[in-house]
Amino acid sequence: MISTENAGYGFDKIETNWGQYNNTAPEYDISFDGTILKLYTQKDKAETKTSGKLRGDFGETLEKLQETLKSDTVDKDLILNILNSDAEKYINALTSDFPKTSEKLLKGSSFNTVILLMLMDADITITAERASNILGVSSRTIETYIAKLKESQIIERQGSDKEGTWCITKE
Repeated sequence: MISTENAGYGFDKIETNWGQYNNTAPEYDISFDGTILKLYTQKDKAETKTSGKLRGDFGETLEKLQETLKSDTVDKDLILNILNSDAEKYINALTSDFPKTSEKLLKGSSFNTVILLMLMDADITITAERASNILGVSSRTIETYIAKLKESQIIERQGSDKEGTWCITKE
């Protein structure tokens, strides 16, 4: 979906409303004489969107993570500190909103897998390479964690490998 407007006129409203609508941030492609605004949708929002309660219980941490991840120079230590300090809160929120999903997650996954899931929740477009740089493990390790999460039907990829997003699946 593409929207065009006079530069700087109403983009803040579009961004705010789009974020409230489906919890994704618009992407801007800014050139010398125009701006392309990309608004990504999810194919089945009701079934795969992280619940409002999880966002509420864990929202402050997600906001901190999202702001830190947006910066050009990623502060890995700050991100790891946020992830490690709030992992238990995330698991508790996930357990209350997605009991079967969280049971599967806790039964067959390591703590690092939970940390990766938190990171994916904060940045739904994160790549294995970027996650590996942040978490200090190899891309192959991240791909193994992702494969286990997919196999357990905890996450799914919506859209293409290049342009898609990660979603926590609902039981």
